[in-house]
Amino acid sequence: MSGDGTEHDLRRLHDHLNQAVGLIATRLTTARPEVAGLLEQYTAGRDLVAALRERLPFLSAAERERLELDPDLKQLSFHLGEEVRAARRREAGSDADLARSLSFLCRHLVRLGQEHVEPRHPLLAPDAALVTGLARLTRAVFDVQFAAAYASMGHRGPFVDKIYRDYRLEGLPEGLVAAIEEIALSGTYDLVVCVLRGGLPLALLLELCGYPTGRLRHVVCTRPSGSHLDPSLVYRPLDLTLEDVRGRSVLVVDNNVARGRTLARVTRELRAGRPARLDAFADYMLQDLAGVTPASLVTEAGLDALIHGPFERRLTGRNEAGARTRALAEAIARKLEVVAPPGARVGE
Repeated sequence: MSGDGTEHDLRRLHDHLNQAVGLIATRLTTARPEVAGLLEQYTAGRDLVAALRERLPFLSAAERERLELDPDLKQLSFHLGEEVRAARRREAGSDADLARSLSFLCRHLVRLGQEHVEPRHPLLAPDAALVTGLARLTRAVFDVQFAAAYASMGHRGPFVDKIYRDYRLEGLPEGLVAAIEEIALSGTYDLVVCVLRGGLPLALLLELCGYPTGRLRHVVCTRPSGSHLDPSLVYRPLDLTLEDVRGRSVLVVDNNVARGRTLARVTRELRAGRPARLDAFADYMLQDLAGVTPASLVTEAGLDALIHGPFERRLTGRNEAGARTRALAEAIARKLEVVAPPGARVGE
């Protein structure tokens, strides 16, 4: 990933934020407090991105990498661009949809401010080495093994590492890493099916914790275009057949559950292979988004069990957790040298 690419991303995001400010000012009723707040947030976001563009040539190597890895930049730019184009096609009576969508996208602006403006305590090694190293490895593995499959589908959405997005400021929860290690070493599951792209960092952690590489499989289940405005889902197994799951204990891994549609589609496809057991692992659930609960998801998705967070941020055995973090960070560094040797360019 190059500085020119980051400059391009910032310039495009600034343009989309500027257009969003214009839409809010002209299409929405700014006298309403919630709309006035929305206008203030997007104006501040536009100014923040303009400031980042000015600072870009003077950033340190560590600051530049943080900016290049920042998933909110590309994710916000892509989805905001989709919203701006959709708003121009919609009638004025649909402006309530625009307000809801822009309000939802504000979470990216909040994280951008936390990462690049507000004072923060930097992660200490080895937490920083684990989070950043896993992000580098995830992107390298995706580019080498899976990017071509997405391109062949016509998928336009940017690569987003949601594990890095969620934990780059505070580090991976120790409870999450411990749960991954327990699954990897327990021998409970004959096969792990990673749902790309969100589940990829967790699948890599499973492998690094000792789960056999030969028993990892990968499927795509996403909106074909990558746009959140696209209601359809496409399912494509990349290295998996139904015979692989027949009579076996299978774990589906994804980073989170919002509405449960993706997980339900994946489990429906896998059930056709008649696995002996079908469980799922998710880092967390957005239960307030669509009212999906663990119990309802198990029923609706046809799961035998669901392992999910939120996981404990800190565990009582601090020395053991610290040793696990250091060991994983070192293992990631070794694997990264193989997947993306020094000098190789990733993410362009």
